[in-house]
Amino acid sequence: MHMPSKHFYYTACIVVIFALLILIVLSFATKVVISKQVFSKSLQTPPDKLVNKSSTVLNSNVNSSTLQATNNNSGTLTIVTTSNSGIFLPGAQYSITPNPNFGSGNYTIKDDGPADINKVTAGIITISGLSQGKYIVTQVNAPKGYSVDKLSKIVLINKDKNPATATFIDNAISQASSNINGNSQIKSITYNAKFECGSIIGDEGPLRPGHYDTDIGIFNKQDYPVKLLWNAIVNEGKKTTPIVKTMQPQTSTGIICKDIRQLLNVANNSKELEGFVVIRVDLNAERLGLLSSNESATGITDNQLAVDGSNILDVQVFYTANALESLPNEIITSKIVFSILSDSSSKIPSSLLMKPIDITLQSQINEISDPESKVKNFLSLRYHLSAQEAAALRIKILNVNVGVGSMIDDHAISSYIVSPQTGT
Repeated sequence: MHMPSKHFYYTACIVVIFALLILIVLSFATKVVISKQVFSKSLQTPPDKLVNKSSTVLNSNVNSSTLQATNNNSGTLTIVTTSNSGIFLPGAQYSITPNPNFGSGNYTIKDDGPADINKVTAGIITISGLSQGKYIVTQVNAPKGYSVDKLSKIVLINKDKNPATATFIDNAISQASSNINGNSQIKSITYNAKFECGSIIGDEGPLRPGHYDTDIGIFNKQDYPVKLLWNAIVNEGKKTTPIVKTMQPQTSTGIICKDIRQLLNVANNSKELEGFVVIRVDLNAERLGLLSSNESATGITDNQLAVDGSNILDVQVFYTANALESLPNEIITSKIVFSILSDSSSKIPSSLLMKPIDITLQSQINEISDPESKVKNFLSLRYHLSAQEAAALRIKILNVNVGVGSMIDDHAISSYIVSPQTGT
């Protein structure tokens, strides 16, 4: 049998090597063609389909589970906090979602905190080491005196834009809104109660002539002691020294005209007093404790105020008025039985002569009076007698009876509830 020659083996090896070289060249050419097609297709993408790399305003309820980092290429994020006027505001705190360290959850960073590498400009936070991808930045705490910017921002970090920037604009909190929305700003609750005490004689004012009295009722509706102070301020006049009082839970007290007059050192039968009683519940208990060292300082916490609202007490004013010049009281009356013996004027009807008739007149205590003179004065007024004609009357007193009666009462009452006013 004829064996292949050594030259044949060499030729076969060369053919195999040449075939392998052809396969390698064809494979490389195919990869180049595919890459060119992919690159050409990316150039045909419309501009409006490209990702906008600027910060985008987004509602804070966006689902953060879709915002995972895409790769491990490191990037930098800058967060800027300013006021409406463009002033940088330091001290803000933010939340970044997803957490750049774990790819999920939240990451919190504070201005000038350990993770903030910008230590030069307050109000600007810079954080590095973020993976490429989309992140939600939300303001958690605003600088002191400013409200939180509730609109979160979406930032895109990639190799074409580094660093990314998110800007937040905070509005200044006014003092008025701070008092309404933040109970911690309220330092006192005040009740201003109008009072009217004494007698009015003339008719130059809006009130009718008469006697007026005021009763200011105070009820502690809380389940804890409340310390208050009150003082009276007279119209166009002086004011009293504040009085400190501690009211136990579910108890009531009152302030009447007598109390006001005593503080003002005014007699009870003096003329009209008009003004305001100012009742204040100071939420700073230590201040009231200094005014009354013999009482323990009991404060009202912010939590209690938030539950109860600003109306710590129930304050009602009760007014009474009597339109008579003097207060109703018992009076003494005298019933006089008499007879007219003669009338030289002929002005008194003849049917009244020589018969018993009577009249009831008011008498005063400790008064010496002549019944005959009283009768003549009455007849003189009734029948228009002159002094000479009244003196010429002949009167005989038959009987006198003394009785007790009451004045007619012209009385009125009214009341109103005092609304609280918060103070700072």
